[in-house]
Amino acid sequence: MADGTAYSPADKAGKTGGTSGQQLRTLAEIREAIAENDGLRLDPDTTDEERRALEEAALALRAVERELVEATSDTLMDRLEAASEPIEDLARDIRARVTSMNAPAKFLGHLKKAASLLTRFLTEAGRW
Repeated sequence: MADGTAYSPADKAGKTGGTSGQQLRTLAEIREAIAENDGLRLDPDTTDEERRALEEAALALRAVERELVEATSDTLMDRLEAASEPIEDLARDIRARVTSMNAPAKFLGHLKKAASLLTRFLTEAGRW
């Protein structure tokens, strides 16, 4: 995933041995490191001590992944809310215009009913 979302939480996860010492900065990198860690952890040749260290690293990576997802989702939510304000204003303006455009049609509808009633009244009066 090439989302380009940068993350540097004061080196919380730090560097892992499984990722050739590079600092983890994006969600894609973190997920790659988790997958690589899982592969090493499930390797039958891994010693118990290495497996424990890999499990601790996996927990740290998952924590960083959760933090990054939360931070990214908060940022995206703020952006969406900011972007939706002009749309809400436009929708409010459209509703106001539609209401004002419907006023003449409603008035004509009332006139049509009145004319129909008058026509019926005159028709009945003409029968007498």
